Amino acid sequence: YRDWDVYLYLLDRKGQEVLKEKVEIDLRDIVGESKVKSVTELPVGNLPKGVYELGIAIIDPLTGQPAVAFAMENTRTDRIYVLGRWEKK
Repeated sequence: YRDWDVYLYLLDRKGQEVLKEKVEIDLRDIVGESKVKSVTELPVGNLPKGVYELGIAIIDPLTGQPAVAFAMENTRTDRIYVLGRWEKK
């Protein structure tokens, strides 16, 4: 692996990015079946109430865009992979 940046995204109901936060992780530490723990806080205090999707992507440093395909199904075409949903009440 290369040391490319990883980001978490919060996406609104239309799939638009409302929040993007860098994950402090070095992809070169992930080898084989190794496990790496990282904590990323998303500043959601000012977001309106509603349902959001949490996504993840690995960014190509040359383009600044999500560029790595994960081994999981994805409903998006931009290589931001949806991990689940979250509701702010």
